[in-house]
Amino acid sequence: MDSLSAVPLVYADTESSVEGLKVIFYEGVPWKGKPTRVFEYYGMPSSQPGEKVPAMVLVHGGGGGGGGGDSCRAKGGGGAG
Repeated sequence: MDSLSAVPLVYADTESSVEGLKVIFYEGVPWKGKPTRVFEYYGMPSSQPGEKVPAMVLVHGGGGGGGGGDSCRAKGGGGAG
């Protein structure tokens, strides 16, 4: 459980990120002895310091090929494919 409490290394995908939406990868727990990376979109509306903004967290079960690929880029989002 200690490994789940440690802050992972984070890698920003600056090529796929757009204004207001960052594409990020971070180190996950190993799977079958191999390292893994977790894919994340991080978006935040423009705001002033101390101003409250809405929040939403979506956790997907995985099993995909890693990232959004062309379908996300075509809609203006990031993508890792």
